[in-house]
Amino acid sequence: MNDLKLLAEKMDADDPLASWRDRFVIPDGLTYLDGNSLGVLPAHVPPRVADAVTSCCSSFSTRLPNSG
Repeated sequence: MNDLKLLAEKMDADDPLASWRDRFVIPDGLTYLDGNSLGVLPAHVPPRVADAVTSCCSSFSTRLPNSG
């Protein structure tokens, strides 16, 4: 292992914000460096969007009259 990689791993281990990584959806193997965008997806968003779609849009389903 080279010195730069060892330094980066030490800095990661000492980072006080490292625990925040679990709050975001970051694909395995991705190194996120772009602080110039909306950022990576917060982990709490997908379930909230699913709940919103389910609760608000379920009433839009097509209902057919019973045929008898």
